[in-house]
Amino acid sequence: VFCPCALVVATPAAISAAIGSATRHGALVRRGDALERLAMTTAIAFDKTGTLTKGTPEVIAIRPVEGVTEAQLLTLAASLEAKSEHPLAKAIVTKAQAQGLGLEAVTDVVATPGQGVTGVCNGKSLSVGRPAGAVTTAETVVEVVEAGRTLGTLALADTLRPEAKPTLDALRAQQLEPCLLTGDNATTAAKVAGELGIGNVRATCLPEDKLSYVREHAPLVMVGDGLNDAAALRAATVGIAMGRIGSDLAGEAADIVLVSDSLNTLPGLVALSKSTVRTIRFNITFAMGLNLLAVIFAVTALIGPIGGAFLHNASSILVALNAARILWKKW
Repeated sequence: VFCPCALVVATPAAISAAIGSATRHGALVRRGDALERLAMTTAIAFDKTGTLTKGTPEVIAIRPVEGVTEAQLLTLAASLEAKSEHPLAKAIVTKAQAQGLGLEAVTDVVATPGQGVTGVCNGKSLSVGRPAGAVTTAETVVEVVEAGRTLGTLALADTLRPEAKPTLDALRAQQLEPCLLTGDNATTAAKVAGELGIGNVRATCLPEDKLSYVREHAPLVMVGDGLNDAAALRAATVGIAMGRIGSDLAGEAADIVLVSDSLNTLPGLVALSKSTVRTIRFNITFAMGLNLLAVIFAVTALIGPIGGAFLHNASSILVALNAARILWKKW
């Protein structure tokens, strides 16, 4: 009865069950103790692009000048951008296709990095690119010009994931305060933070800036997806990477990878970590208490060898069964 088998089983059984539960819900736990560390954190930092947002730009506004329809403006822009591989170009073409618009034939296409694309459509010069004036909004604006005449502008933006706000609200309810760490400008960062109700925002962050913040504010969870998040993910108390959209380096640096690529998994993961720690503590207390009680019974001859063997094995089985409850716990 003195042999501490139940005590030895207490922690690994709970951790194994928790890892199995996380896997069933789309989270790959790469380091077992990550769940224990996650239960101890009080703050969570998010990268923006690809984490809180979808990671791909979308056309959010079509603004033609007087005498030009939205369909005409979008058709010309998409006809020219169809020849480009730029993410903004793909977003414009996707918008035109979604509206069922046909594309015009375009020739003499020339793409200038950082400026835009030019070509010839219906015998007239056509260009889509950066507006002449400075734009200081959170949108990315492109101007469509035909034969020297501005036809209008298109506004694009990386839109928020639909589950971002409900997820952050749930995390706040679990006593985790969110923070936004992004390389984008202050205007864009403030817009996203305002929509999500995040008060702590750090804009224009370089990878080393994210790393410094994570080190200074431990214990902290870092959630990211890109190359510039890898160092912060590694240094954080718990690093969580987006699985599908995230880079391989971010996945390697993280303790947990969201294979489902959905932020919806985070509140359940936090609840799972806390439940796991509670189970471990209960198992250890139960195992030590039962062992101590069995030793007292044995010393005072209240149980014999058969009773001792029964108590010894029963305690290990009960600890394992209690840990197994985690595997089937609903998120």
